[in-house]
Order: sequence, then structure tokens, then C-alpha cells
Amino acid sequence: MLLVAAVVLLLKIGATTTTSTTILPATSDPSDDTSTCSNPTTNDETTERCTGGTDSNDDVKEEEKISSDTNNTSIMTVDYHPDDRRLLLYHFESTTSTQDEAKLLAEAFATTTSSGQTQNDINDNDDNDVTTFCVTATEQTSGRGTSGRQWLGAPGNVFVTIAIRQSTWTTHLPRVPLTLLPLKVGTIAAHTVQRLLDDCRRSNGQFTTSSNDYHSYHDQHDDPDPFVTVKWPNDVLCDHKKISGTLIESAAGWFLIGIGINLQYAPSVPTTGANHGRPSVSIRDYCPKLIPDSQGDNDMARQVGVQLAYDLHVWLQQQQQQQQQQQEEDAATVAQDIVNEWKEWLDWDMELVMRDTPDRETVRLVDVLPDGRVRVETVDDGTTRVLVSDYFV
Repeated sequence: MLLVAAVVLLLKIGATTTTSTTILPATSDPSDDTSTCSNPTTNDETTERCTGGTDSNDDVKEEEKISSDTNNTSIMTVDYHPDDRRLLLYHFESTTSTQDEAKLLAEAFATTTSSGQTQNDINDNDDNDVTTFCVTATEQTSGRGTSGRQWLGAPGNVFVTIAIRQSTWTTHLPRVPLTLLPLKVGTIAAHTVQRLLDDCRRSNGQFTTSSNDYHSYHDQHDDPDPFVTVKWPNDVLCDHKKISGTLIESAAGWFLIGIGINLQYAPSVPTTGANHGRPSVSIRDYCPKLIPDSQGDNDMARQVGVQLAYDLHVWLQQQQQQQQQQQEEDAATVAQDIVNEWKEWLDWDMELVMRDTPDRETVRLVDVLPDGRVRVETVDDGTTRVLVSDYFV
């Protein structure tokens, strides 16, 4: 019987040193009938509570209360996804950032097991092995975006980090460029934003279109519904305002995919300085009836974060199944499918300002290459070049 041991994770805010333990699923002796709670690095300032056990379905849920002398309090829960136990779900009421928590968890997965193996050595085909985990939070106190820019994180919006094993990509998509991962994630985020807006239209008795019809409708009407698009390499826009962003990092054999979606509110974005950027918008701006102004209730935001993780997890599992059934598509075909799907959400007419160039030149996308790079055309003189990692306002 697979049991989960939950151990407190403590991050002392404002201290010169950080004390942390790990939160990690572990396989117990089959004769055990209760979960265990271990604490390899006890701290007198930390109050810990560990509960556990399994029911007839081996479903597991753990809850921890974390407190310190800084009066920083956070509630952590962990559970398997109800539809797939290979996806593990962590939730914090408050944290510095979901990326920080995911990094600590990734390091724990890489070094801690019950059998002497590292988790990275475990076969991905084992149904009981976690191949994906996600971390959601009600609020982030020190969220960050690309290039270390601040990502505001008051309660009400979606804050999630999805962690996938690097070996999952290299094993099941060995010849698909890793540079396509941001595009795949961007497409999933765009679909999620679109679904939320579709729910809004349904709640108002309005007709819901497919993504392709939705874009055609926008082209044919002067006053269309909200227009969802992607912006290379990591943003989702609604009517050319930012509604979602992505940050991808790596740690201990895992890719950490941080996603934020403006659900209940749109943070104010400065027009100058290190954190300058595009104006923002929220789902609630379009759907006040669907999403009430209640920043204390983050259940919907948490559910959206979990759905993002599940959508990516399912896609990766599909790639694994195709390989196991000897139906693996040609790598070029898989890569082109990722690019083509992302391009369906692209506004080719949108002009983009280069964020970090001295003259802040304006360009327009003219092509997306099979490896995820883009070819742009300078608006002023029509010259073209290929971009790898540049960012736009």
C-alpha cells in the first residue's frame, strides 16, 4: 500500500539563513496502516502537525500548519489528483512563490526515497510513481516573472508551478526541441483563459464559439468579444492586455513551469523602471457575474491551477502511450503540431516593442520556426532577423 509522509517545510522570511525540510511521497512497509511523519531537522521555533492514513482507495490527504517567530503562517495540503495518482497536488495558503516551493520539492524528490533509489531512478511507467506535481498558492509574497521582474501575488489570482521530470521530455519526446515547451504551455494557458471567458458567455446566455470561429468573429465585427492571443514566448493577452504569464526554470532534474493568470484582479503595471510592461486585464473585468469580488476565496483560482497542471500532464502521458504502443509520431510532426497549435492563437498584425533594446524598436512577427524561434520584421525599415530569447513589452 502506497502511503504518503508529510513533513513540514519551513522558510524563515527575513532571516539570514533558511531552514527547510522536505515534503515528499514515500512508499511505506505494506504492513503499516498509518502514515508517518519524519523530521530530520527539527527547529524549536516550528510547530508541526502530521496527520495521515489511507482509505480503501489509497487516497491520501495531508495538512500542515507552519509558523515561526516572524508570525508568518501558512497552511499546506497535499493530495493525489483524483483522476491520476501520478500527478501530486500541493497547496499553500501563503508562500514566497510557488517556484520557491517547487524547487525545494524537486530537490527532495531527487534525494529522498524509502528504498535507497533516488526518485529520478524510478521507472516512469510505474503507476504509483509521481511524474508531475504542481504547487498552487492562495497568495505569493515575493512572486517573480521573467528576468527577475516582480509578479504581484495578492489572493484572488492563479499562482501555480507545474513540475515535470526532465526525463519525461527527453524520453518520450527525444527529438522534439525543448524550446517548444514554452509554446505548448502558452497554448494550454490560452485555452484555459478562453474556457473561462466561454463560461462567462454561457452564464450570460451568449453563444460560445470554438477558438477558430472566435478569431473569425473578431475579424468580422467592430465590437467583438474579448480577443485571446499569445505573445512570444510566454504570455497570453486579452484584447492586447496581459492576462497570463509563464516562467520556466529547472532544478534537480525537473522543469518548473510557473504560470500566473489574472482571475479576480489586474495588477497595476508600471510603464517605466525594472518592472515596466504591458497593461494588464483580468477575467473578472469581463465576467463580474461569474467571478465575484472576493479575494479571500481562492477556490476557483486553485482549481484553475490544478486544471493547467492536469492538461499538461495528460498531454505528456499521451506522448508516452504513443511510444509504448509503437505509434510514436515523427519528431518533426510533433514539433510542427505544437507550433501550428500555438500559431492559431497568434495575432500576426500586432506590433511588438523590444523590451531590452536601447532604442526599443518595434517589430512584427512574420514566421515561427520549427524549433520555436521567431522571425520578426522591423516596422521602420522592413529588415528581418531571427530571435531566440528576446522579450517584448
